[in-house]
Amino acid sequence: MNNRVRFLFWGTVTLVVGTSSFILVKLLLAIRERQRQGSCRTLFYRLFTVQVWGVMMHSLVRFAYICSPRLHLQLDRIPGPAWFLLNTLVPFAVFARFLLQVDPVSFRTNEDGYAAIWAPMHVVHSNACQSTIVTVIGSVFSASCYLFVLRQLVRLRQIQDSSATDFRHERSLTVV
Repeated sequence: MNNRVRFLFWGTVTLVVGTSSFILVKLLLAIRERQRQGSCRTLFYRLFTVQVWGVMMHSLVRFAYICSPRLHLQLDRIPGPAWFLLNTLVPFAVFARFLLQVDPVSFRTNEDGYAAIWAPMHVVHSNACQSTIVTVIGSVFSASCYLFVLRQLVRLRQIQDSSATDFRHERSLTVV
């Protein structure tokens, strides 16, 4: 294994995990402070965006796993805790802007005395636009990774002249 490749790979993982950990702690402190002030109480669209980014990360890993033989060997050697840290901490870097905004959504009592969620109309429109944009970007990104993987599988099939059963098995693994 090339030392430069190893350094670049683990350097990138360390940079992402270190930065994400720092941002995570900073965000948790900021959220706690904002909760004392009465904001940052709704997390629905933020969690939805985390889920979409998680799907995009898995698509990128699938693309790298199949399309790059050297990276394939590197990915096999990554310990489970490193994947856990990446999947857990990376979305917090993406949400730095969302989590530090002032959140005007709150709970109020309605006419009947029940607690209800209240949000101004511009916040509702903004949340709808954000979730739509993230869904579209995530879908396009995942679809393009999927197409690149299928293209690479077809190219490998033509080069290696593998059997149709092996190709069908590889293709089904890619879809999963």
